[in-house]
Amino acid sequence: DWGASSAVPIASYRYRLLAPTRRHIHRQAKERVFTVTTRTVGEQTETVVQRRHSALVDIDMGAPPSTYLDDAVQWSEFDGWADVAVWGSRLFDKAIQSSEAVKSELARLTAGTTSDVQRVEKVLDFVQSDIRYFGTEIGVNSHLPADAQTVIKQRYGDCKDKVALLVSLLRAAGMTATPVLVSTAYREDVGALLPSPLAFDHVIAQLTLGGQTYWLDGTRGRQAGAGLKWRNAEGMGKVLLADATQTALTAMPSNAEVLRMEGHDTLRFKRPSEPPLLQASLTYHGDMAEGMRNLLDSQSLESLQKNQFAFYPRLYPHIEQQGPMQVQDDVLHNAVTLTVNYRVPDFLRFPQQRALVGDYALSAVMEALRLNSQAPRTRPLYLWSSGTYRHDVDVQFDEELYASPSSSRFDERNNFFDVHIEYSSTTKSMHIGGELQQNVNVIEPKDWSNYKDALTKLWPRLGNVLTVPAVSREASEPVRREAAALLEDFKRGKGATKTEAQLQARLQVMALEAALRTDRLPPKLRAEALVAMGGSLNLVRQFDQARQRFDQALALDPKVAGAHIGLAFTAMGRNDFVQAQQEATQALIEDPHDATNRLVKAQALYYRGMYADARTELVEMLKNKTERERSYGALWLYMTAQRLGEDGKTAVQPYLPEGRRPAWPYPVLQHILGQGTQAQAEQGAAEDDKPSASRLCELYFFMGQQALLKGQQSNARENFDKSVRTGVTEFQEYGFSQHELSLLTR
Repeated sequence: DWGASSAVPIASYRYRLLAPTRRHIHRQAKERVFTVTTRTVGEQTETVVQRRHSALVDIDMGAPPSTYLDDAVQWSEFDGWADVAVWGSRLFDKAIQSSEAVKSELARLTAGTTSDVQRVEKVLDFVQSDIRYFGTEIGVNSHLPADAQTVIKQRYGDCKDKVALLVSLLRAAGMTATPVLVSTAYREDVGALLPSPLAFDHVIAQLTLGGQTYWLDGTRGRQAGAGLKWRNAEGMGKVLLADATQTALTAMPSNAEVLRMEGHDTLRFKRPSEPPLLQASLTYHGDMAEGMRNLLDSQSLESLQKNQFAFYPRLYPHIEQQGPMQVQDDVLHNAVTLTVNYRVPDFLRFPQQRALVGDYALSAVMEALRLNSQAPRTRPLYLWSSGTYRHDVDVQFDEELYASPSSSRFDERNNFFDVHIEYSSTTKSMHIGGELQQNVNVIEPKDWSNYKDALTKLWPRLGNVLTVPAVSREASEPVRREAAALLEDFKRGKGATKTEAQLQARLQVMALEAALRTDRLPPKLRAEALVAMGGSLNLVRQFDQARQRFDQALALDPKVAGAHIGLAFTAMGRNDFVQAQQEATQALIEDPHDATNRLVKAQALYYRGMYADARTELVEMLKNKTERERSYGALWLYMTAQRLGEDGKTAVQPYLPEGRRPAWPYPVLQHILGQGTQAQAEQGAAEDDKPSASRLCELYFFMGQQALLKGQQSNARENFDKSVRTGVTEFQEYGFSQHELSLLTR
């Protein structure tokens, strides 16, 4: 009886048992939860169990039922499991007695068989499939099995009726078989209950054959398999054989090593520049296969596929299904395989334009380990998915992409699970294979943190990226030589490359040109590569080539990110401020929250003399607190306000940085506002106590602008010249300073 409720709190719970004193009744009630008093009244014993103020029980569906036994009062007249075993034996003895009907049915079933295994299979098939599951569980039928002869005649029965028939047929065949009492709810924890038949809610059979022990369930009507190893019932925890010689519970074998599910993904590339074809298969074994057969009978293929393969559209958002899901029922091995074929556009990505990468995931392993909640637990977590899970990913190419075969592996072993992942590749293929074995069925609250930590450590291994070289081996060799020569010249101070940024830009142009020649990039990624190349060409002031790359990118993909702002920078470098404004405006339409887009538009408006419009853009940009801290917008706003005949200091006052240590270029802003000297600004331009050419390039440009605003053309010319002489061609301020010098010489 339960002294708590999941519906309402209980203020007072009282249970009174009055029984003859001669009756030996065991009781189990947790101390400090219940108060128990006992007294003798004549020839009767009165036992009163009380509990005060029991809170509402919050049922955790992930916790094992034994979690709640502290709230229960148990009573039993059985002195131990031996008594329950005797009870079970007596219960089944009569029902499993052989008869002419049993012998006749056995002869019919086993006609033509040549081995005991075949005979067992025929008998089990008959009990599972030909005897309909139906229970009349009222009165004595709640526990008393119908005899085998009756079950044969009526052709229906519940679990205990089916087991009586199964054991009767097996014994009639000269085999050793015994009914087994099982708790599908308490499983490993059934020993936490007082010995009683009510601890169990299911019956299966134990068969000993050829020195092997098998556990057979007559109710699994969708079970299949040629061979008894496919017909075993596993993972039922502790059970009790209904045999008068038994004195204790028996532990069934763990199902940790029982294969329950496999995933297999095969990605086939005709060429890396084309979307691959993906064949995704999920194979269910044992009881999971039987559950899948039931789902196939009750759901449409479309609905079932949507549920079972939901992981793939999440991993690949643009995936396209190619034809209906295929179903293969392997009745010889009790397995069901579902297969779906896909086409996967945008499978490959080109992050930082270094190498092509594509996502993969060992989903069958991930789903078995996935937690519904990361919140700390106060109750144990029951792992209903315990067993072994596998997932393989095979990637196949029609051309040789990799230099040589390779292999490696990852192993994670802990108290909770074992995971093994193997990686291997040939010149034309790649294989990732993962296997999970659950070592425990229950995670205790004290182990919850360690379990989560183990999953956190493992998770990146279960979903990762595979890499495809963007450049062929033949094309990469000349690039390596050219890059090495460029790097050597840079170290020696030779050539046109003056800064690290310029060096990296030139190296990226070389690499991307090789990638485009190799033709492994899909159109979308080709457009991204062209945009990246255009950006690098802008940095080394090769504006005509940059414009060509941006135009080519837009022809491939009109929505490619970065092309219009790249064209705006190109136009700015060529002093075409009208086009710069147009391209920056288009970039803002595509991404109105990008501060760079807005600043470039404001700069183009400034150089067109459209100061009021420039101020509007700058104020909009400076509404973003991050941009206020960066100070660039404030510097341009100051200059714009001054051009409009306003007070620049007043204009920027609402947009000054608020942080304790404003970053560069705040020292420039302070100097422009008259709050610091030029020497202090130059000192603030240092990085790691060393002069920074890039910061000095910016500083001298803004100082030149300040001089222009004051009408000091000679001073302005001197500062603009200093900015250009830094050689930081990749900065806008370098180009602006060149432009100002050309205006001053007219």
